[in-house]
Amino acid sequence: MKRENFYAVVIILLLLLNFATIGYLLINRDTGQVRHTPPMHHNPERIITEELNLDEDQIRQFRVYKHQHGRATDSVQRQIKELQVELFSLVKAEEMDIPKRDSLLSKIEQLESARHLIIIEHFHDIRSMMREDQVKLFNGFVEEMGSTITEMRRPGHRPPPHHRRH
Repeated sequence: MKRENFYAVVIILLLLLNFATIGYLLINRDTGQVRHTPPMHHNPERIITEELNLDEDQIRQFRVYKHQHGRATDSVQRQIKELQVELFSLVKAEEMDIPKRDSLLSKIEQLESARHLIIIEHFHDIRSMMREDQVKLFNGFVEEMGSTITEMRRPGHRPPPHHRRH
């Protein structure tokens, strides 16, 4: 291939790539605003401490809250999984044990409510340690978190993969 033809092909490919990028950006724009907060599954602690401009004392307090939150949610999540295993084991029986099924479902619902309460209280604890200027950032952050969680729970959307702690 001649040098001129090679450069022409490269230029055409670069132009096509630029058009595709511009088209993607135009099609996928939300409200015209730039997304300021990266997705939470990358590194939630770094995102929270940087986005909310936490000082060293606040970071230490945040880590205490984070540890408490993690222990509480892990415990509830473990209980939910145990109940779900028990619930699905009912399928193995010839006849469904309806009272046991309903009891297990009720317990799972209570634990799911408890998990949501733990999350809400965790965010309220974080909010309580902030200065007034940080509360505005926090409110926007929580709003974005809510829409991220809502999007992940919609059909066809999957949450990020969960990585086990060793």
